[in-house]
Amino acid sequence: MKIFESGVGLSSFAVGPEHPTMGGTEHFARDRHFDLEHLKLDLSFDENRGLVRGTSTLTLSPLHDGTTELVLDAVDLDIHSVRAGGKSLRFDAADGEIWIDLGRAYAAGQSLTVAVAYQGTPAKGLYFIKPDRAHPRKPRQIWSQGEMEDNRHWFPGHDAPNDKCTSEVILTVPDKYQAISNGRLVGVRKDRRKRLAVFHWRQDIPHVTYLVSIAIGQFDVVEERFGKIPVAYYVPKGRRRDIRSTFGRTRDIMRFFSEVTGVLYPYDKYAQVVVSDFTFGGMENTSMTILTDRCLVPERLLADTDSDSLIAHELAHQWWGDLVTTKSWTHLWLNEGFASYFAPLYFERARGTDEFHFRMKDSSEAYFSEARIYQRSIVTHRWHVSEDMFDSHTYQKGAWVLHMLRGCLGDDLFWKGIRRYIAKHARQIVETADLKIAFEEATGRNLDAFFEQWLHRGGHPEYEVSTEWDETASVLKLSVKQIQKTDETTPLFRMPVEIVVSVGSVDKTFRVTIEKAHEVFAFPLPARPRAVYFDPRGWVLKTVKFFRGVQTLLHELQHGPTALARSEAAELLGKEPRSEKILAALEAALEWDPFYGVRQAAAESLGALGG
Repeated sequence: MKIFESGVGLSSFAVGPEHPTMGGTEHFARDRHFDLEHLKLDLSFDENRGLVRGTSTLTLSPLHDGTTELVLDAVDLDIHSVRAGGKSLRFDAADGEIWIDLGRAYAAGQSLTVAVAYQGTPAKGLYFIKPDRAHPRKPRQIWSQGEMEDNRHWFPGHDAPNDKCTSEVILTVPDKYQAISNGRLVGVRKDRRKRLAVFHWRQDIPHVTYLVSIAIGQFDVVEERFGKIPVAYYVPKGRRRDIRSTFGRTRDIMRFFSEVTGVLYPYDKYAQVVVSDFTFGGMENTSMTILTDRCLVPERLLADTDSDSLIAHELAHQWWGDLVTTKSWTHLWLNEGFASYFAPLYFERARGTDEFHFRMKDSSEAYFSEARIYQRSIVTHRWHVSEDMFDSHTYQKGAWVLHMLRGCLGDDLFWKGIRRYIAKHARQIVETADLKIAFEEATGRNLDAFFEQWLHRGGHPEYEVSTEWDETASVLKLSVKQIQKTDETTPLFRMPVEIVVSVGSVDKTFRVTIEKAHEVFAFPLPARPRAVYFDPRGWVLKTVKFFRGVQTLLHELQHGPTALARSEAAELLGKEPRSEKILAALEAALEWDPFYGVRQAAAESLGALGG
């Protein structure tokens, strides 16, 4: 799931400046008494009343001998009957649950099927969109949004992310509508006399129930293929011309994710359904992402904007969040951190390393903005409501954890670990320890310290850096302090950092490990360096205080080894006293630097200086 406007987590909008875990209670994955094997929904709707009616049929097996009752999630639904084996069962519906007396004891592993007939007018989870006085041209649509635990508002079931099942959805709708759900389309049956259509969908790869979804309405549709897999685009009537400009990179993104994960896109289809009034930017329902209509980009605007980041984020979830799914909201970063990293990874492939670096820089700035208000461990059991976990610690910092793991291991071992993790846990629910163990199995590296400091503790390193040149010994001394406040949440971090030293026309790269409050590193060099770059490729999530002086910054702006280093020099020059030399250098960067991010930084600094 992604917030459309900025990609930041839900808490940035929902909980305000208070630390979202402060005063919260501990939450753990709920106990399971059954293994849910299959969910079948047979539904119809009253659009004008905002009503859903139908039957939720659950095939399941107890985990314990002697099981005599079943508890399902169901909020404000009128339960008409509960049946199993052709018999009516006694039940009591209250406080968001249905308690069902199974009538006899069942042994562990003994399969049974329970059918719950019901109706309801959902307050959330299922939304009925229609024209109103303010928006008379708004299309009529019905769509669902299950994450976090909102599907209990429109069908009875196990509404928690710690179990997976196959699913089947049968939707009876007016025949002017299309009805889309998860998996493959089994068939469409038309009743011309009643002007109804019955759409039958089936998802044969198990998924968690918050990913069960529907979308109903009148759409323009374009379908193509990724190999043998149908790829469909559903947009509001009249917006067909925006499909290619908006979604034209979809199959390329699918190809990239299939390649780097070692797992071909795993589902029977991939549909992207654009709806009105959607509550987020997009939601990664298994095989069918639902998207806000604000994602549509006309061809004439492509030079200035696109929705590729949103599309890539939701598509990445088909692997990370759908095929492999977090056990509980405690480990949500395994869904959202992965999607938030794999989207920039696609841009690294499609648009180059500089583009990737700048997207990761934007990601870090979103996290730092939140970290100035509060800091928490990424993996935590403590919160007020599950929405609190949808913040920049989960999304952006989670992405940076993967990036730093890649930096520590190198590309070969990182991708070996990724492929081990998904091959081992496809179709399963996972927690953070599963990722660590998979990477250790694949690489032979002990990752206890890395996971402890970045996932189970909070904060980030705040470095204070200075240099000293020893002319007699021809040695550069690099002093590094960690100045963050350390406590039970925030540690001293142990991280490898690249140091690039510019000597004459040659750049020399050194790799040091920073782990103490204050360390000094010595580098023998043939001559005084013209510039020293601290982590110029941006492998570490950090803040840095490093005074270099105007002459050094001017050199870095022109000769920095990465666009990141050159843009930082441009930003810092904008904070120096105005001079003709600085203005001329920034003007030259604005005109000649090959990467737009550096040109943008130069333009902003020129504006700040009045140039």
